Amino acid sequence: MKSLKGLLCPIFSLPNNEGIGTLGKEAFSFIDMLKKHNLNAWQILPINPISFGNSPYQSFSSFAIEELFIDLDYFLKEKLVTKIKAYRGSKKKVDYNKVREYKTEIFEEAFQNYLKKYGTENLLRFGQKYHRINEYCIFQALKDRNKQGSFPYWIFKNMDQRYYARYYYHLFLQKVALYQYNLLKAYANKNGIKIIGDLPFYVSGDSSDVYFNRDYFLLNKNGEPRFIAGVGPDYFSEDGQRWGNPIYNYTNLKMDDYSFLMERIAYANELYDYVRIDHFRAFESYYVIDAKEETARNGTWKKGIGSPFFIQLFKRFPKIKIIAEDLGDNMEEAYKLRDEFELPGMNILEFNLFDILNKKSRYKADTITYIGTHDNSTLKGWWKTLSKEGQDFLIHKLNSSRKNILLDINKYLFTYKHALLSITDLLYLDDEHRINYPSTINDDNWSLRVDSLEKMDENLKEILDD
Repeated sequence: MKSLKGLLCPIFSLPNNEGIGTLGKEAFSFIDMLKKHNLNAWQILPINPISFGNSPYQSFSSFAIEELFIDLDYFLKEKLVTKIKAYRGSKKKVDYNKVREYKTEIFEEAFQNYLKKYGTENLLRFGQKYHRINEYCIFQALKDRNKQGSFPYWIFKNMDQRYYARYYYHLFLQKVALYQYNLLKAYANKNGIKIIGDLPFYVSGDSSDVYFNRDYFLLNKNGEPRFIAGVGPDYFSEDGQRWGNPIYNYTNLKMDDYSFLMERIAYANELYDYVRIDHFRAFESYYVIDAKEETARNGTWKKGIGSPFFIQLFKRFPKIKIIAEDLGDNMEEAYKLRDEFELPGMNILEFNLFDILNKKSRYKADTITYIGTHDNSTLKGWWKTLSKEGQDFLIHKLNSSRKNILLDINKYLFTYKHALLSITDLLYLDDEHRINYPSTINDDNWSLRVDSLEKMDENLKEILDD
């Protein structure tokens, strides 16, 4: 695998005046900055529609794109609106409720003007071409009618003329979002930048994925999960992590040659240059929690679909490029599965740096190395947790000083063949600016924003000595 070196930066963190990062000009400027510093990779996290807790790992669809990422300037250029009022909320972090309220008003105006100019024919063709996105738009139209309630509790379950306006509205937004994303990816690839996207192993229980594919999940007669996903107690959480996603019905999936899972991975591969499969270990073994349990303490590990699945996957889609998120406890069997198909895994320096410098730990050449991911402490926050002895050890081993140690750890990261640096560490942010705290739901998670690209640019120059 060709060397990958770049940044981990969620789309929502990009600077602009819309309250949330978008697929607009700042994203293109971010690519320019990567190219300027001879970097070639951008990890963006999932871009699917967010749901519970604003998490991109709890999405209403595996195939659609979050509408808030739409750049509003597009509507001005296409003369679908005549002006865009200024966003009046905080620019320091994403306030999803305020941003959605602000953007929805503009979306509605642009949609009505689109219908007057073009009608619905192009939207229908778009839905026919992307049938999974079309399902999402039907799902969202029904969800609108049911006041955003979860589908097992819907009162109104059938599409009729009253719902079609909402269906076309969501088709319109998805058409714009996919158009903007494809322009961005084409620009990135033209400039030598590979896009690394994330695909969660599980889907959200309240999603078009489940609504239109119920036989592939272990649900009760009302459509609610009987068993849910997570992981047992580990270094992230003493109670484990209770994610709440429904467990797949692997018997039914196997009968259909795992077509739904393969379709998810294949479509992600169309969107991204590399697909980082989150919770890769579930292919080897997965954790099952009774939906009645309040924590993840009382769950059971079960054998996953493993090698037979990947044999079929690579037979059908031989060019798919997968990165295995292979973090966790008791991973030996998952490592064997990863290595059987020569998939790159992950090395987290916050977990392994001491062992690496003591030459007690080694990694394969194609491992992707991070200081931390979106679920970890920032570099600065992690450094503060170390004992004085631990800090002194790193200062000595990296031939550094207390003043320069964070810079030197960042420099050390880029000595690896594959290195991805989170923007939280590039900007030396404290833990109050973490991207996510696992197993928590609050307004701070998934809300990190940066003021401008200038400081990133300056820090990259210092780290990379260019």
